[in-house]
Amino acid sequence: RNKAKDLENANFLFSLGEISKDELRKVQQEYDLAAMEYSNKSAGNDISILKQQLNDTKLKAPISGVVTAVNAKAGGITGGVIFVVENTDELILSANVSEYDIKDVVPGQRAIIKTELTGDKEIIGRVSMVAPAATKPQGQVSTNSADKVEFKVEVKIEDKDPNLKIGTSARGKIVIKERKDVFAVPIDALKKDAKGSYIFAAVKSKDQYKAKKIRVDAGLETDMLVEISGDKLKSGMKIIANPGAVKDGETFVAM
Repeated sequence: RNKAKDLENANFLFSLGEISKDELRKVQQEYDLAAMEYSNKSAGNDISILKQQLNDTKLKAPISGVVTAVNAKAGGITGGVIFVVENTDELILSANVSEYDIKDVVPGQRAIIKTELTGDKEIIGRVSMVAPAATKPQGQVSTNSADKVEFKVEVKIEDKDPNLKIGTSARGKIVIKERKDVFAVPIDALKKDAKGSYIFAAVKSKDQYKAKKIRVDAGLETDMLVEISGDKLKSGMKIIANPGAVKDGETFVAM
C-alpha cells in the first residue's frame, strides 16, 4: 500500500472530524516506519554500488603465480599489458631443434637439462610440445633453401629446484633412445677398416703401455660418445681416446 497516500487521506478525514487524533497518529506512525525502511534499503543499495565500483578498481589475475613485470605507475594512465604473472610451479623450457633432428623428437621423451643457476646438477624434464611448423630465426626473411630451419620444442620441468628461475638460459639433451649397463667410448676412439669397427686398448707392459686392437660392434651414438659391445671388452679397461695413427702392438708412454 502507498503509505504517503494513506497519510494524506487520514489528514483530510481528520480535518472533517471523521477520524480521531489517535487514528491519525497510527497512520502517521505507519508512514514513518515505511519511510525509514525505504531509506535503509536505498542506503544499502548505494553501499552495494559503491562496493562494486571499488572492486572494479582492483586488478585480479585469472591464474596464481608471481608478478614478473609491472608496466604501470601509480597515478599514471596506462593501457595494454599492465602486469605479467607467471606460474613458477610449472616451468617450461623453450628450445629450438634443427630440421635434421626434429623427426626423432616426440612428446613424452625424457630431457636432461643444465642451467647457469643450477651448475652441474642435471634437471629432468619431459617433451610436452613439438611445433607442427618450422620457425626461422628472428629477422630472417630469406627463403633460400640453405637458411637454417628449426622447430620449436617445449619441455616441462619435472624436478623442483629453488635456484631455477624464470628467464634463465639453459642447455639440454633430449633422450631419443637409451641403453643401460653398456660400454661407451669417445667417438674419436672408434676406428673402422674393411673388417668392421675396432678400438685400441692400452695394456700395461712394464713401465710402458702397448696398443691392443679390439674388434667391437658399434651401437647408439650421441654427439660425443658411441656405444660398443664385444666379448673382449672388460670393465675398467683403458681405452686410447684418440688413437690417430697408432698401430696394433705399438708401445708408448702414457701421459
